[in-house]
This record gives sequence, C-alpha cells and structure tokens, in this order.
Amino acid sequence: DMALAFGARGGVFIGGGIAPRLCDVIVSDDFQAAFAGSGHGSDYLRDIPVSLITRPDAALKGLAGIGDSPFTFGIDYATRLWMT
Repeated sequence: DMALAFGARGGVFIGGGIAPRLCDVIVSDDFQAAFAGSGHGSDYLRDIPVSLITRPDAALKGLAGIGDSPFTFGIDYATRLWMT
C-alpha cells in the first residue's frame, strides 16, 4: 500500500529488526508474487523491485549522507523544528 501511496518506482527497501532473519522469504519469488498481486495496483507493483537491507549501519550511512549533502535529499528544512 505504501509503494502505491508514494508512487514508488525505484524500489521498496525492507530493513531493520527482524528483516535480515527473513532474507529467504523476502527474496523469494513467492514474496515478489504476493507483493505484486495485491489487486488494483498489481500492474504498477510488478515493476517495482523489493530489496532487503542487510547492512547493520545503514541508518548511520544515510544520516552521514544527509550531513554531507543536506540539500540533495528533498527535505523541507524550513518547516522542521530544530532543538538545541
């Protein structure tokens, strides 16, 4: 539903917590078929890749990328509440 709501085209990335333990399930053809077979959006979802994030420091790498080039990420900084 979130892939449809946000118009995902580059992929759906699953990570964190228990996700690495579900690797065999997430990368299986059955999972991809279930993901794409969700009724009204199946034609759209069929072309969206689903990937599993296995890197334990993925969130830190992402934050480092934002810190390095903050204005390339489409974040509306003007409406953020920054506290010090």
